[in-house]
Amino acid sequence: MKIVFDHVEGWGKICRSDLIYAPCWAYPEGESSDDMLEAGWLPWQGRWFPARSVRLELAAVQFGRTVQKCSRKIQALDRRPTISEMEYVARLYMEKKGFCSPHVFKEIFDNPNYRYITFSHNNKVVGFIAYLLFQRSFVGVQFAWDYETPQLSLGSVSTYLEVEIARREGCQHYYMMGGYEV
Repeated sequence: MKIVFDHVEGWGKICRSDLIYAPCWAYPEGESSDDMLEAGWLPWQGRWFPARSVRLELAAVQFGRTVQKCSRKIQALDRRPTISEMEYVARLYMEKKGFCSPHVFKEIFDNPNYRYITFSHNNKVVGFIAYLLFQRSFVGVQFAWDYETPQLSLGSVSTYLEVEIARREGCQHYYMMGGYEV
């Protein structure tokens, strides 16, 4: 793989804090997407970045009856949300989580490589997941939901449904993108 450090976008201060930041990207040169994931790289917009990802071994994952019961309250649609559905859910999600990067959702929506599950409850779109599917791996790229009905436990339900898709597709691993929050 080819590794590139972007010193143009980077920043730092050597004289007082000895901190230098330069974004690091990798480009596969013969490695498969699964190999890149297993080596600690995550995909984003045609390149790979180093990150601590959350990886589940699908053979070991089990879900309790509560999540399975909650999943029956949700309609999981194998379709991309409309732009207005995505904007609505993303706005509520960012407000709830305190996020301030709406460009992420636009970049996801504009990328034709992502697959989607759109979640509906009582005939209203309440969330979505954008994901990638590789030979041995399922990657949940971006999840968002409106948080208007917390008892739906949509985060847990989404993980359950994503794992089921990954198993059905013969994957070995499920990646939840970056895992830095505590």
